[in-house]
Amino acid sequence: MARNKQATERNRVKKLQQSRKRREQPASGAVRLSSGKLSGKQLRRLDEAHKLVENRQFQEAQASLERLDSEHGGSHAVILEALVHLYQTSGDHEACCEAAERLTNLQPNDPQAKIVFAQEALLSICPAIALVNYREFVARWPDHEHARRALSAIDRLLPEVESRIQQSNFPEGEELDCLLLHEQSVRLLHFAKMDEAQQRCRELLAKAPAFVPARNNLAVTCFHAGQIDAAVSVVEGTRALDSQNQFASATLAKLYFLAGRFEEAQRVADEFVATPARQADAHVAQLEALAHLGRDADIVTLASLVDAKELGSRFAFQQHFLAYAQCRLGDERSARATWKKCCRTHPHPDAADENLADLEAGTGHAPWPFSTTNWIPSAIVNQFKFEHAGQLGTPQARQMLARLTPALLDRGDPQSRQIAVSMARIEQTPEQLEALKQFTFGCRGPDQLRFYCQQFLIQLGLVDSGPHRIYSNGQWIEARSFVAEITTEPRPSSSPPWVIEALTQAVTANNAGNYEQAEAMYEQVLAAEPDNCTAAYNQCAVWASRDGTQAEARIRERIQQLHADFPDYIFARIAMAQFVLTDEDDADKAHQMVAPILDAKQLHIDEAKALFIFQTQLAIKQRNLPAATKSLALLKDICGASDPVVKQLESQLQAKSQRKSLFRSLLFRS
Repeated sequence: MARNKQATERNRVKKLQQSRKRREQPASGAVRLSSGKLSGKQLRRLDEAHKLVENRQFQEAQASLERLDSEHGGSHAVILEALVHLYQTSGDHEACCEAAERLTNLQPNDPQAKIVFAQEALLSICPAIALVNYREFVARWPDHEHARRALSAIDRLLPEVESRIQQSNFPEGEELDCLLLHEQSVRLLHFAKMDEAQQRCRELLAKAPAFVPARNNLAVTCFHAGQIDAAVSVVEGTRALDSQNQFASATLAKLYFLAGRFEEAQRVADEFVATPARQADAHVAQLEALAHLGRDADIVTLASLVDAKELGSRFAFQQHFLAYAQCRLGDERSARATWKKCCRTHPHPDAADENLADLEAGTGHAPWPFSTTNWIPSAIVNQFKFEHAGQLGTPQARQMLARLTPALLDRGDPQSRQIAVSMARIEQTPEQLEALKQFTFGCRGPDQLRFYCQQFLIQLGLVDSGPHRIYSNGQWIEARSFVAEITTEPRPSSSPPWVIEALTQAVTANNAGNYEQAEAMYEQVLAAEPDNCTAAYNQCAVWASRDGTQAEARIRERIQQLHADFPDYIFARIAMAQFVLTDEDDADKAHQMVAPILDAKQLHIDEAKALFIFQTQLAIKQRNLPAATKSLALLKDICGASDPVVKQLESQLQAKSQRKSLFRSLLFRS
């Protein structure tokens, strides 16, 4: 720095010192501490967090410290100091800067907090914030051991600040204040403090109405406040001021889409795909807009044009969107590798970790590009309480969700998809129901959610029970849907009360091992009612329990006769299908025998249990693991996960799955 500039800076610092001495305590005076002491348990948690930091277990330490911070309202100095230490050690400069700023506000007479705040602002590329705080540090503590270091930092910062001011065309005399407001608004946006960010943007625009970055940021804050039309208006005004602003173009495409102006969104996207951005923020904004619009191939193309050196800290965000598009286009292996590369970069979007974890767990949600608040402003999401139909937000909010339903089902995160499904079930507009139908018979989202939507559409009569081509467990299969209502109510009976009581007592006796008593009761019922299917079938159960394989021929003969006399009796039909599967090894014939049951409008819980046991066994026999998984899930809903039959079938299914996986892995090795 030239000598005259150094002299000017010293004079500025001297004036700051004199003005502050008149109104502030000396640095050695008492500091303002947060109210409330840490309990013994909280102190132990703090010690454990420090140990986690020492062992470089940063995620666990952060989770623990942020819980402690929340418990004390974000105003306990010791916890904030621990957070600063954590973020410094892990290299998260932006989070460290935010924690150091809070610590400085809490303890304004702590020189260490002040210089750490200045240093982390510098490392977070906020030169104006860093400069102002370094200046204040030197003015207040000129004899501090770090004063010389602060002056050196000021010397390095001034050229950068002056350069940024020259590029920004701020009004004369307010340049530094404007740059400071801009950096503050950007940091507040980063930490999702939208109200404060909007306030800073408006303060800045009152001084510099044509400052485009502030207009872009204001549009973001308007969106998150649920003011979509206002956000669009701001960005349209920005484009009128600067038609070459590529960040504004990307933002406008996204906002047009979210406002339901789909054709305009695609038109703007076509323009920036033809002339893609190379500047980091604009490049990532374009990828985000393309993800909103579902233009996966364009994401891959644009991501290939800008390399890591040009992107700096935004490289991880580019890699996340690239992985998302790769996965959508069917290249899951490349997507996994790209997400892993992304997750090794700090910072990176949470969605990268979440998508990768979802893929590893086989949950079926992935891929999705971002969280719900990138689709729906939190101000709108918070209006909805889906358990109460009368609390579904304003008409404008409902209209926004309705028009976004297809996109949310196709590429939303788990929460977004659930919101879209819940709204469609309640509103049931033709457009929403058509979106549900497309989702049901598509390959996006988890199997269980698509199956749930299919059942809902069947209930409305918009879809039949099939068979339909559906996507399950990573492959397309032909499957028939189960549509019956399952009830625990006994079937209406014309039998006299003593017969019903005798049947109940016979079941109890059989379960207790009193086989002779049970058989005698069934004989008594059959003597009075020869056509009583329940008595005839359950008598076979007594023979099986008491006599084992010796009774097999007798049981088969009885069930064959029962099925011949009463073809609609469900238990006999399922038993006959099991005989076919065992004796003839004819899975197709066995399936045809039980197919009529799938069209039943109502089944007793015991009938449903027998059906799903057979369906699971049949699917395992056919090596149709997706169908077996689906039937077993329905059985588990009825019987519970601890039921012995469920556990046995789970074991059989797992054995089949492991053999299939081993075979595939051997193929990959060859």
